Amino acid sequence: MWNAIHRARDINGYGLDNPRLDRLQGLDEFSRLQKTPSFRLNWLDILTFNLSSDVHKRLISLWNGRVVYQRHWGPFFATMRQDWLRMGGVGVVMWLGNTTLLASGCRSVFVFGSTALSLASACLAFLLHQKHADHLLSTGSDIGSYVMRVESVSYGLRPVAIIYILPQALVVYAGLCFNAALISIAAGTKRLTEAVVLLIFLGISTFPILGTLAFFSDSPTLRSVEKGIGWVLSPVKRLVHGASQEKPAPDNGRSNMNKNPNNE
Repeated sequence: MWNAIHRARDINGYGLDNPRLDRLQGLDEFSRLQKTPSFRLNWLDILTFNLSSDVHKRLISLWNGRVVYQRHWGPFFATMRQDWLRMGGVGVVMWLGNTTLLASGCRSVFVFGSTALSLASACLAFLLHQKHADHLLSTGSDIGSYVMRVESVSYGLRPVAIIYILPQALVVYAGLCFNAALISIAAGTKRLTEAVVLLIFLGISTFPILGTLAFFSDSPTLRSVEKGIGWVLSPVKRLVHGASQEKPAPDNGRSNMNKNPNNE
């Protein structure tokens, strides 16, 4: 116990001239140290649609001053595990759809690409979920040892943030290849009904891709896409909301008596 108290006093600088009064104290300076320019990492951010931006910001705020506050790291890893499970499930569903296309005789390069990318996304998502299990990061010392082990000397936690969002990026690429395969099939079919069905399925399969990009990225372009989808759906929301407000409240003859406490 005394060792833990001494370590906490030493880390937070209690008793010194500049004690640590807030976990976000010195965050701006620490953020500059964690954002070292890198040509390779910039290209990786572009290839992954800048999905790691929000995760990197959260990691910087959690690891500020290299001090671990377990009550803040716990919800972060819980959220990441949920995202990895979600992306793993999406990858498995897309892999099943691609194997169905392969079994039906469609063997284009887009189908093979989508199959490989969806399988890679599912495997990587489940691997990250297993490597970051709750029992492996249950204490502050476990979390501190893990972060110090994976932190880059030159680029901080930015490579880790990119690794964390790789399942989401692979799902997006798998979905794009899957849509390209459906377009090629629709363009090559001679039956109008089959082409219309494939194009409708193409439109439906595009929404998970846009939703993934808009949810996990801080890119202004993708945020505008999210706003555009909300603008398209806003008339339906207003219609439903207006219909719910127009429903009259049931009158059992006692409402006026309840409103007036002096009424006998």
